[in-house]
Amino acid sequence: MKKFSTTLMLLFLVVGLAASQVFGQDAEEETDVFSGVKIAQTGMKFLSFSVDARSAAMSDAITGEDNGSAVSMFYNPSSMARLDKNLSMDLGQTKWIADINYNMGSVAFRPAGGALGVFGLTFMSVDYGELQGTIRADTKLGYEDTEMFNPTAMVAGIGYAKALSDRFAIGVGAKFVKEDLGRAIVDYDTTGAEVYDATVGSTIAYDFGLIYRTGFKSLTFAMTARNFSKDNRCTRI
Repeated sequence: MKKFSTTLMLLFLVVGLAASQVFGQDAEEETDVFSGVKIAQTGMKFLSFSVDARSAAMSDAITGEDNGSAVSMFYNPSSMARLDKNLSMDLGQTKWIADINYNMGSVAFRPAGGALGVFGLTFMSVDYGELQGTIRADTKLGYEDTEMFNPTAMVAGIGYAKALSDRFAIGVGAKFVKEDLGRAIVDYDTTGAEVYDATVGSTIAYDFGLIYRTGFKSLTFAMTARNFSKDNRCTRI
């Protein structure tokens, strides 16, 4: 057994030494220098924040919860279909780490006693507070201060849910998302003046969801797809 283990280790060592070098990003064909093209990035991360205290306590594992409340539009829009009253409203504020404040609101209403489905409105804003900008520099600290900036983010959306039967419900939503992370120095012009790049982006995102009650005890199948949108680019100022 010991001889077999030694042979296996030698085999892995030989394969590792013989393997060619692999990079996580594409390199330039001629100069073999990284192209600097950033891939597999994500933005608007504030959309993944859990705005509801109970949902956050459950690690957001509430996709299949058929509670019929307005706040469910932030998780699975189809849950709103089970609203048992004409109006539901949720308001809240979360004081997060580093003095970051999240403010949210959601309203769901059921016209004609639910015959037309359930309609909803949502809103969330984020205040990151005032931050000190910095830039890399040949100083003792390795950086120097730039201007102060106050990044913000917000999302406002509409939603619709409909119970197609006593077991099956669907929901959809559309929302406008905007994020402003302030300005950053990206270059200097011929006169030595700073050239700024504003990291401001906005887009339209979509949510989809469904819930199916099997009728066997509390077994429920649910699915949600949130924050689908096209790629968006920052604007330069």
